[in-house]
This record gives sequence, structure tokens and C-alpha cells, in this order.
Amino acid sequence: MTTSISKPKHYYSPKNWPFFALKGFLWLLAQLPYRVLYSLGNGLGWIASRFKSKNGRILEQNLALCFPEKSAEERRTIATRCWQSHVIGAFETAMGWWGSRKKCQRLLTISGQEHLHTALASGRGIMLLASHFTSIELQGIMINSIAPFSSTAKHIRYPLADYEVNKARCRHLHSTLFPEDLKQVHKRLRAGELIGFILDLDYGRRGSVFAPFFNIPTATTTTLSRIAKATNSVTLLSCMYRKPGAKGYHLEFLPPFENYPSDDAMADATTFNAAIEKLVRAHPEQYGWTYKRFSTRPVGEASLYKD
Repeated sequence: MTTSISKPKHYYSPKNWPFFALKGFLWLLAQLPYRVLYSLGNGLGWIASRFKSKNGRILEQNLALCFPEKSAEERRTIATRCWQSHVIGAFETAMGWWGSRKKCQRLLTISGQEHLHTALASGRGIMLLASHFTSIELQGIMINSIAPFSSTAKHIRYPLADYEVNKARCRHLHSTLFPEDLKQVHKRLRAGELIGFILDLDYGRRGSVFAPFFNIPTATTTTLSRIAKATNSVTLLSCMYRKPGAKGYHLEFLPPFENYPSDDAMADATTFNAAIEKLVRAHPEQYGWTYKRFSTRPVGEASLYKD
């Protein structure tokens, strides 16, 4: 059993009506044709890129840190496309939560599916890794159309949003697993289930090592390799890219990591970061650059961010 999220008290309280209005608006968006959402997202994203904001400054600083070889003009172009991708990604989240699964599947092409089928046939648990590309919410639904798929997730601090988001995700996912469900994660992997993990975030120093990511020592969790070792699971990486011109999506499954997990936490974290970096370099405009990925620094090292 996964953690049950109870309906919040005072669910229909007037203070929650703005949230329900937003939910209704997103539901309506999810019913629109994909080409309309794509064009609308591009337009609104371009407008958003013209405004100065904290997230915009973080995005620009991340691009400067990770792509020093590119000119300032090239990075500005990527930044604009990032904003467009983020807005489209918000619309895709609505598609994933309240849209038609068949409509989504018609937009999809797949490569590397043989790697997933081979892993499934092995009878071992599968840790399917993904990263924070802007179409990540839709990616889980696409994968679940191929094989029953559960995903790990974090709770949202706002109880109503936590309840509603989990309910929306579970319309298409097999289940969601939260931090308090760690024993269930181990049990399910040992039973041969497929579980998704999205852990390319800064979780601080505890349980992390500073492995290179875009040639920058980056706090990287060791949770993945520890779970993989404890459960003897196969570790695969997947990524879904948005095709240009509203032509849909391409979902790619990569071969299992070699020599993973090892007895070296740094080597395992480096393997993970290198795989993510390769995907990001192919489509930098679709990655979620608006958070401080390099916030935690080795002891004695100054912050890489200006604010």
C-alpha cells in the first residue's frame, strides 16, 4: 500500500475556491488541441522572458555556469526558449493530469524500448531514472502506457494541492510512493516492479557527494545507488523530448548503467550526473534551469549565485 493522502479538512471552504478556479482553468486547457497549447505556450513564454525575475536570474546564472563556451547572445536565446518550454510544460502537466491518454499517446514516438523489455524480462526490480525536463509530468503517463509504472514523489506543503496533485497523478500512474514509503519501495523492487525516480536536485550535504556536473562539483544524492544495491535492481535512464513545431514527443530509454551500483559512491554519482548531462546538452532549452542546482557548495567554497 502507498501512503494515503486524506482529503483536507474544510475541503470546500471559500478560502480554497481560488485553487478550484485554477484547477478548472487547467482542466479546460487540457481539452484544447495540442497545437493550440504549444503555440500559446510559446507566446506566453516569450512574454515571460522579457520580464526580470528571481527565477530568470537563476536561469541565466545556471546557463552561464554550464555553458561558458557559448556567447552571451547564444545563452539569451536558450533562456528565451527555456521560458517557452516551462510554460508549455505547465500546459503539458494539465494534459497529463486531466487530458486524454489516447490523445497523448498519438503524439509519441519511442526508441530504446528493447532496453526496458529486457529489464522487465529479467524479473528484477527496475529503477527507472528521469530528470527534471519540463515535460516530466507527461513522461510518466507515457511510460505507464507501456508498462505499469509507479513513481516516487515529494509531498507538497499546501495540503489541498498535495491531495489534488496526487489524485490527478494516480489517474494514470500505477501509484505514487512518498519518502515515508521507503520500505514499500524496497519491497516492490525486490518483487520485480518498475518504479521511477527523479533525483537530479540539490538535497544538501547529508547523504550526498560532490560529483561533477557540467564540470562543477555538485551535491548529488547517493540514495539511488544505495537502493539499487540493497534491492539488486536494474537501473535505466529515460528521457522525453518535445519535438519542434508541435510534432509531439520522443521518449528514449537508454541502456542500463554499466558497473552500477559499485562500491564507490562518488563513481556512482559521477555515472548518474554524466548521463543526465549528456541528455541536457542535447536539449538545454527543455531542462528546468530555474532552481539553484549548485546551491550547496563544498565546505569553504563561496556561493556560485549572486543572490
